[in-house]
Amino acid sequence: MPMFEYIKSSILLDPTILDSQSDPPDGVPLCRQEDLTFMASNISDIFAMGRARNMFVWGLPGTGKTACIQYLLKETESHSKRINSPVSTVYVNAGRTRSPYSTLLQILKQLNVPLPDVGWQFFRLKQAIESTLKEKPLLIAVDEVEGILYKEKEPLIYYLNRQPKTTLILISNKLSQATQLPERCLSTISDELISIVAKATSDTNDIRFGISMLLTAA
Repeated sequence: MPMFEYIKSSILLDPTILDSQSDPPDGVPLCRQEDLTFMASNISDIFAMGRARNMFVWGLPGTGKTACIQYLLKETESHSKRINSPVSTVYVNAGRTRSPYSTLLQILKQLNVPLPDVGWQFFRLKQAIESTLKEKPLLIAVDEVEGILYKEKEPLIYYLNRQPKTTLILISNKLSQATQLPERCLSTISDELISIVAKATSDTNDIRFGISMLLTAA
């Protein structure tokens, strides 16, 4: 037998569903329709007024925050084209960019703003984003926002919040006050095992741990 010959699993119909990086089936986040409807209504003003209320989305790791927001951004883009009311959307993970400068740079790159090979100073990046905002409203989602929120030397969130035609969605699993697997994966896994994994997942407060257990066990 060849070393890397693929052997189809007799337990999981589609093992990719248990990959933490995989997209939801059909691209729609599971069990989050009520949340998506609420968020969509919250930002609907952006189409008529050019700006909507900012949102702060928080929750434990693995509860679907990023998946929901990325889906919401795609739907916002699609709806803006259908009604001919242009809106630009951007998703950036501040846990990866790590600084206000790099975060704003990533935002501009996603907006296809021409940037020089040699780095600009922060004020030049601000000029570029302000010029872009003259064209159409901008919806920016900043994931792991705690990574830059308290860097007062360059208070990017404060700056963006003061820009016209700019709506912010801030996402975090750390700054709070205070799933369900698809049927095709559950079909060959016993209810008893599901209960054990659910208990372990609840103890760790991280659904990704439970998903990893199912994938490893299978």
